Amino acid sequence: MRVEYVIALTLIALVVLAALVGFAMGSRWQVAVSTSVAAPPREVIAYVADFHTWRQWSVWNTQHFPESTFSYRGAARTAGAEQVWKMGPKTTVWRLLEVEPNALRYRRQTNDGPVRDGRFQAERASGGTRLTWVVSGETGWNPFDRLIAWFYSDRVRSQLQAGLQGIQQHFGAPPQRSP
Repeated sequence: MRVEYVIALTLIALVVLAALVGFAMGSRWQVAVSTSVAAPPREVIAYVADFHTWRQWSVWNTQHFPESTFSYRGAARTAGAEQVWKMGPKTTVWRLLEVEPNALRYRRQTNDGPVRDGRFQAERASGGTRLTWVVSGETGWNPFDRLIAWFYSDRVRSQLQAGLQGIQQHFGAPPQRSP
C-alpha cells in the first residue's frame, strides 16, 4: 500500500510541475529558419506566393501524403488566394494575407482548430536572396498545450527546413565566395 501511495504522489507532483512549467512558458510560440537562394527577392516571393508551387517544394504534398487532395481559390500571388488541402476528415486552408515584392504573410487554419501565422521575408544577399520562413501560433491558457507546442517546434522546424531546401533546389544555391 505504501508503494502505491508514493507512486500516486509522485505522479501528481509531476503533473503539477508540468503545469507550472507550461504556465511559465507563455502562450505564443515561433519557429524561424533561413536559407540562401540564387534568385532576386521579387522572383523568390512570386514563386512562394503561388500556392500551386507548394506541392513541388513543401513537405505538405502528395508525395508525403498520397491520400491528400488540393484545390485552389482566388488569383495566385495575390492577397486572398487560398490553397485547400484535404486529407481524410481533416481540411487545412492556407490563405495569403499580404503579398509584397520582398515578403508575404499567410494564415493556416485547420478544421480541428489550430491557427498558425506564417511569413516569408526575402532580403537581397550576396549572389541572390536570404529567405527566412517564420511560423508562429498561440496556444491559449492550457499549460499542457504550451508544453506540446514546445515539443512540436522541432517537427515544425524540420518541415520548414525541408521546404526551404525545396525552394533552394528550384532556384539553386548562390555561389560560395572564396576566402
